[in-house]
Amino acid sequence: MNITFAAIPYTSESFLVATACAKALATANYFPQTGVARGFIAQDIYLSLEGANLRYKINGSAPATTCGHLWVAGDGLQFGDAAIAQNLQLLNEGGVATAYVHVTYFGG
Repeated sequence: MNITFAAIPYTSESFLVATACAKALATANYFPQTGVARGFIAQDIYLSLEGANLRYKINGSAPATTCGHLWVAGDGLQFGDAAIAQNLQLLNEGGVATAYVHVTYFGG
């Protein structure tokens, strides 16, 4: 894993993903309107995954258990655009294990 960011980390979030419905990132994190990062737009977003595989789409539509990009537990994803964060949708591929997603937002 080679992570290089030109910005500073300003917030993070962690959440569980189930098969019942698609999960999205919190708007308040990639485009905060309050606090020290007010007015930042995420320049880079790093996500890590534990527990179970996920499916994801970055076009705003919801993935299905057999449709979308496969994200394997233990791997990380990096996006350099807040528009991708806004359209990212995640879904637990199998529903057997709980998937934990950890996200760090960078801006400045």
